[in-house]
Amino acid sequence: MKFIINILIFISFIFSQTNFEKGMKFYNSRSEGANGIIALDSKIDSAVYFFRKENKDQLSSLMLLKALYFKGEFVIQDLEMKKNIFEEAKILGKELIDKYPDDPKIRYWYIVNLGSWGQNYGVLAAAREGVADQIKTHSERIIELDPNCENGGGYFMLGVVNFRAPYIPFFLTWPNKKNALKLLEKAYNVGTPTPVQIKFLSKALIYDGQSEKAKLLLTKLSNLIPDPKLLIEQKKEIFESRELLKQLN
Repeated sequence: MKFIINILIFISFIFSQTNFEKGMKFYNSRSEGANGIIALDSKIDSAVYFFRKENKDQLSSLMLLKALYFKGEFVIQDLEMKKNIFEEAKILGKELIDKYPDDPKIRYWYIVNLGSWGQNYGVLAAAREGVADQIKTHSERIIELDPNCENGGGYFMLGVVNFRAPYIPFFLTWPNKKNALKLLEKAYNVGTPTPVQIKFLSKALIYDGQSEKAKLLLTKLSNLIPDPKLLIEQKKEIFESRELLKQLN
């Protein structure tokens, strides 16, 4: 009898949860059963499903952007399917910025997805879409709205786009690797530096001829124990930091 009562209580609890709460439950377990840095699709697909059902309110929409990014980066391996995921995220992000123009986190996760869109669609498509200029513009707006957002995420994304985007005379004249280093150092010193921030700062230091300083950062990152809440995301940066160290040694 007690067993039946417990089952009924559990069922009642599940059905009393909102779609957002159900989405968060699956999102928070997104790394379970992963093979290295490749996650299973079941958890994140369920998260996406419930976030989509939550009537596009501000918080669930932000979480949908984050869930789509995770699915595209750490679940889907097929290029065309990746393109579809990041295209959905790009369209959603534009809609959300129009609806919530003063939400820095929505802007941040839009440009994170936009960067992945550009990587998967290729250089020509990214140039036609104006990806670099968009990332620059939104990063600057994030800094205006909240310089502390996502641990200096505005400075970080502005630094990354300066570091990665090519200088093209008469077309793309603002990318500057010296500015990239300054911005990535700024991001590093705002809040708690994240593994991806440490990796890109290290790359900028190497480019600037400061390999020994980069080695110290990469060594610390390569020995990091990943946060269970960000298991796959941080594992990726740890693996890549070890590869960078091999190249330096």
